[in-house]
Amino acid sequence: MVDCDFGLPYNGTCCYLDYVAKNEFAKNQSIETLKNIVFNSKNENYLKQIFKIKNWGGIQKFDKFTILGNNSIGGCLVAKREAIDEIKGFNENFVGWGYEDSEIISRIRILGKQIVRTSKYEDVMYHLPHTQSSASTQIPNNINDYNNNHIEIQKIENKSKEELKTYIESWLW
Repeated sequence: MVDCDFGLPYNGTCCYLDYVAKNEFAKNQSIETLKNIVFNSKNENYLKQIFKIKNWGGIQKFDKFTILGNNSIGGCLVAKREAIDEIKGFNENFVGWGYEDSEIISRIRILGKQIVRTSKYEDVMYHLPHTQSSASTQIPNNINDYNNNHIEIQKIENKSKEELKTYIESWLW
């Protein structure tokens, strides 16, 4: 067991499954079904190489799923209480979902906290597509929301450790 501030219970890779894969999964809801969809003989050797690259940020489109880099947390973050308090938890300045998952990793790194994640290439997170009724009710509704989210992420990523500490101390949550 490694002593750390934060942990990811998978390797940071999120496979965004499409509706065909979601329907296949619905017929036999098991991790084996998901692994068969993603790690079939056509994909496996290529995926092994991609997953070895630390902080790979590309987009890879496959039959039935897409991978967007290997730096996702997708809401699956384990933390010591003191560590999450010190970074002020998730950033509530964002409209909608998704931005906070990327931004918190940047903030954790800038503040010098250790993140440990599982290292096996096949330990990925599977994301099934949302239906209209299951999607978040708080989604950005105009270009200004998207722009403001982007500005907030850039603001965080361009700060030094001391500047970031001062900034998060100003947050009211």
